[in-house]
Amino acid sequence: KLTNLLLRWMFKTDAKTLDLPFSKIEIGDYIEEQVEGVENKAQLDSEIQIFQNALAFTKVKAREVMVPRAEVVALEKEKSIDELRALFASTGYSKIPIYDDTIDDIIGFVHAFEMLKQPKSIREILLPVEFVHEPNPINEVLNRLTRKRKSIAVVLDEYGGTAGLLTLEDILEELFGEIEDEHDQVDHFEKKLSERHYVFSARLEIDYLNATYDLQLPVNENYETLGGLIVHLTEDIPAEGQQISLDDYTLKVTQVTATKIERVELQQTTD
Repeated sequence: KLTNLLLRWMFKTDAKTLDLPFSKIEIGDYIEEQVEGVENKAQLDSEIQIFQNALAFTKVKAREVMVPRAEVVALEKEKSIDELRALFASTGYSKIPIYDDTIDDIIGFVHAFEMLKQPKSIREILLPVEFVHEPNPINEVLNRLTRKRKSIAVVLDEYGGTAGLLTLEDILEELFGEIEDEHDQVDHFEKKLSERHYVFSARLEIDYLNATYDLQLPVNENYETLGGLIVHLTEDIPAEGQQISLDDYTLKVTQVTATKIERVELQQTTD
């Protein structure tokens, strides 16, 4: 009340009518300018990094955060409880998606805690999942999951098939950084062999590689990772040892499975 009185008396205005001096874009630009002046990015306060992530949070799409289809561990609904128990033990995961016939028809998931109920079949302990589409902003996905009290969303592609899986943990990592536990097994291998010669995990993001190693790899909304870039170029999963030429770079697939690229050797051919 005192503030409003002073504003009316001195400035002929009201606190409720004052506009914010900075927009979200202006605040983001200001922070970016300050960050660019810091030589050691690792020393940045975690609060600043979280604030930057929060400013960009609404722009991040589900496809950028999801676990891709090729890496989803799931089980068919008619499998036995013993097979489900063995899958929990071998993967260390706390949640296993359950599908009907194919992984394109995920009908729910099972939490490891449900196994304490000594169920006779998977159907007895099946929990519901949420369905979202690849272009959905993750802030909207987060709102839907929390409102419906769910922890997993199946990300659908344009044809209605399963593109990947998205959990609350994946979304929160966009804000607070990597949340690791004893069961995280994602290979983020990276090694500099020489001045212009590297070996990278295919799961590393293009934006990270460009920023960390001063590369100029092309960025596209159709992929986020180095492996995604290669699949985008070849339109298939290449054979081990296959080389791909891209502008000033040579990419060699050094490790690959039937469903995904594991490691890539990258060599810059020009200065």
